[in-house]
Amino acid sequence: MQYGYARVSTKGQAADGNSLENQIELLEKAGAEIIYKDAFSGTKLDRPELNKLLQVLKCNNTLIVTKLDRFARSIGQTSEMITKLIDNGIKIEVLNVGVLDNSSVCTLFNFK
Repeated sequence: MQYGYARVSTKGQAADGNSLENQIELLEKAGAEIIYKDAFSGTKLDRPELNKLLQVLKCNNTLIVTKLDRFARSIGQTSEMITKLIDNGIKIEVLNVGVLDNSSVCTLFNFK
């Protein structure tokens, strides 16, 4: 199963290409079957739809996000969350970066 996650924190993000509509369109084109959407600050990891998504993700699923900053705000948050997901057999596809999983390339970048 391929899940998408989209997040905005301000209405002004519509102007910079990060609108929910734009993210949803990109996620659908990338193959996301179910998309979770939050209108919530990225500084907090306790987000309603993200929490729901994290509860349904399981081994061999793929999580698709348009950009890393839509997923988490800081490198520390991002790295910790990605590591937990990868450890549980979940692949992360970041549309402007590539696929993050437990392959040797990702290991080199400390994602595993």
